[in-house]
Amino acid sequence: MRARSFLSSVIYLAVLALSGCGGGGGGGGETPVTPVTVPPQATTLTGMASKGPIQAGTVKAFAVSFGAVDTSKPIGQGVTDGSGNYSLDIGQYKGPVMMEVTGGAFTDEVSGTTVTLKAPLRAIFANATTGKKTVAITPMTELAFRKAKGSGPLTTDTISNANSGVAATFGLKDIVSTLPVAGSAVADQKKYAAACGTFSQLVNSSMKTGESLDDALARVVTQMGDEQENGGRLSVDSINMINTAVSDFNSSGKNGTGSTIDPIPTPTSGLLKLSTAGTANVIAGIDMSINLPAGVIVDADPLTGVVTDGIVTISGVAAVGTRNVIVAKYTPASIGTPANLHIIMANGLGFNLGEFATIQFDLATGASFPAANAFSVTTFSAKGLNGAGLSGITAAPVSATGI
Repeated sequence: MRARSFLSSVIYLAVLALSGCGGGGGGGGETPVTPVTVPPQATTLTGMASKGPIQAGTVKAFAVSFGAVDTSKPIGQGVTDGSGNYSLDIGQYKGPVMMEVTGGAFTDEVSGTTVTLKAPLRAIFANATTGKKTVAITPMTELAFRKAKGSGPLTTDTISNANSGVAATFGLKDIVSTLPVAGSAVADQKKYAAACGTFSQLVNSSMKTGESLDDALARVVTQMGDEQENGGRLSVDSINMINTAVSDFNSSGKNGTGSTIDPIPTPTSGLLKLSTAGTANVIAGIDMSINLPAGVIVDADPLTGVVTDGIVTISGVAAVGTRNVIVAKYTPASIGTPANLHIIMANGLGFNLGEFATIQFDLATGASFPAANAFSVTTFSAKGLNGAGLSGITAAPVSATGI
């Protein structure tokens, strides 16, 4: 009986506990517990705008959505301090962000003069997340932004590839999360600062007569940005200018970073674009020969000279329709005679004046990368849709870029 009574009491207490009732008459309830609401953590962007450190520059953050930068309204805004540092609260935003610094001024590392920032510098990255994110804004991140912009829609891949590609060009590990600090004990920060100093040397050396450093910086940044956006890479001329600046900056006594960057490797392959000009007409066929400068090689069958498929291609205005064909024969250089490329192409639909072909070439060991005018057209003729020859039309190489 005792066991049964004890068991009944336990069951009775359990029922009371589950029903939330007290033991005294059923009228009292437990005080409800108010849940604790934890506010979402904000995303903060901190970093440095530098070409040296840009003081009093306006920094804005813009969201990237649907593959493009939304510049209708910044998601955060601030001003750089005397050391170029900034901090922006962008709320709970997560995802790709484009940063932009405008205005402000900095002390040029080479000349020691004060330079006003006339063209914006931007940086883009793909992973704004909760908490703090470090973002540098420099000429290198501007080049990466332009490279990403020219790669199509702004996605995680195009943004990341552009940043890593420009970083590799200058021998840097990370151009976004690393800050360029000349007096740092961190090797990567000092090397980044040396890259910015080299850019200052480049701008000083590139000044035109009557041009200020302010305008020269805007021109050089825009020019190299155009190369990245339109061609995906720096031109050989730009690479040569940068490499000269590397040498000059390191020997100038102005490099106080304690670090240096290596020269950018020059391309060993390139693309030559050919274009027509002259009397407007519809062209259906072209027969031409072009001499190649010393050290330029075109991949072809060693016995027949027939150029490998994909080396000489129809491009530009001629790349229309499906009724087109292009063939080429390569003759290597011999004593006293330059290498030559004979090209025949046809397009049944016809095409107008402009770019019509692209030639991929390689360089022999030790050869310098050629300018477009180092290639010379030796023979040229064009025919119309009726097969008759066309007069008043010429062809010429218009650009040679490294790949």
